[in-house]
Amino acid sequence: MADDLGARNPAYCLPYELLLEVWKHARSQGFVSEKGRTWIPTAFTVSQVCKWWRRAAITTPDLWREIRFLSNAQTPKIVEMIKLQLDRSDGRSLDIAGRLWCSGPAASAIFQREKEVAHQLLSLLSRYALQWDSFSIVVEGASALRDCDTMLALIDNLVCCVDAPHLEHLQIECSGYQGQRYGAVSRCRHLRLEEGLWNVSHLHLRSASVDLQETPLARLTTLDIGCLPPDLRFLLSDFGEILTRASSLCSLCFTGPCLQGGSLGYGPIHMPCLRSLTFNECSSDLDDDGFMFELHCLISAPNLVSLVLGGLQYTALRDFLRSTGGGIRPKYPALARLCLRNVETFNLVIPSAQMQLELCAELARRFPTIEHLELENKSCFLLSSLVADTQRNPYLFLFPHLCKLSWLPLRAGDSDSIKKYMTARASAGKPLTSLRLQDSRFVRVSKSDIEWFEKRVQLELSSHIQDPDPYEWPGQVSPPAQALQ
Repeated sequence: MADDLGARNPAYCLPYELLLEVWKHARSQGFVSEKGRTWIPTAFTVSQVCKWWRRAAITTPDLWREIRFLSNAQTPKIVEMIKLQLDRSDGRSLDIAGRLWCSGPAASAIFQREKEVAHQLLSLLSRYALQWDSFSIVVEGASALRDCDTMLALIDNLVCCVDAPHLEHLQIECSGYQGQRYGAVSRCRHLRLEEGLWNVSHLHLRSASVDLQETPLARLTTLDIGCLPPDLRFLLSDFGEILTRASSLCSLCFTGPCLQGGSLGYGPIHMPCLRSLTFNECSSDLDDDGFMFELHCLISAPNLVSLVLGGLQYTALRDFLRSTGGGIRPKYPALARLCLRNVETFNLVIPSAQMQLELCAELARRFPTIEHLELENKSCFLLSSLVADTQRNPYLFLFPHLCKLSWLPLRAGDSDSIKKYMTARASAGKPLTSLRLQDSRFVRVSKSDIEWFEKRVQLELSSHIQDPDPYEWPGQVSPPAQALQ
């Protein structure tokens, strides 16, 4: 009978090695149950197909090492499921990512149940801290930061204070910032990273702050902070000292408001290891965000390769360019990639093609070594200035070293403008070698355009980005900052 069953269902006869290869690609996937909104990982699903699959799944620890959870008042069984996964991981390094639901107010019965489930869950995970390799947790559903304080207290006591010598990636986010009112008074908490987390190299914080002055930073290579309420923002002087101590920092990202007043002095902040620098939506808050650019003015990063600006208004972009200094030598002599994501490259109050061309020229003057220019959304309007420049100076182009252009997403008429720009550069002996295009929801690259581009450059074509699935679990989640209403 077993032979008949195998003949009818070849999947039952797959060899163990092939099963592992298939499961490996679906390891972090799953689905949400209709009852209780419980996250069911793929490991549980494949272990219930047949006896052969169940035996293979249970005896494969690597299948259980990625822990994903959605915790709320309706998911009391989540603790039992996670306990089963942890036992079956058999001492393997753990990649943990989850969401704690915070309905509020704190006095309500449903919130107390959410707190109880979260406490049980984090207590269980903390007992396996020696296996932690990556830990990402998001507090969701809060209408204000004060409603998150209880959950943040649990994270502070059960995550930040454990002994996890192998933990390298730590991510803590809180959604309460999006509902915070400007000027509102809220209880905010500084999280503590104890000595047990000395090996953390990637630190990602949203609406949550860590006392970095008491944290060992020698191993820190990636720091991503953002959306901090006023009483959690770093003083300029303190953050300057933090950057000086983080001597191995390779990637630094700011999103929304992060800093507040205080004098930095006049000495530069030397960051020889810094390769990537990002400023996202630094003008989205009602507070004065000039502190970001004051800090940027003093950063010395001679080996910086990638600079990303996102969500900047026109005036903020001009302020940023002024913060690069006015010397003859470029601030970043090794810079190869400039990415402008939804940055206003023109003045909405006084629209002027000449002003946009001048801004484009200033970008090229400040960053003359650019080889890869990436433009997204509003920033794509810069194309008209690039085309106009080729007509004005047929043999002297802005961005003389440019060889790769990324265009995300495509709009009506963009293909023709890109062709004109590419043709002009090729005629002057400075052709592009690589082009990346992304279809939008309404405009797709035609077959004839694809053929034209492929004859001249290496073409990378992608479809438009779909709305993210709220139950997908990427390695690093970086939601955009939201403006205070």
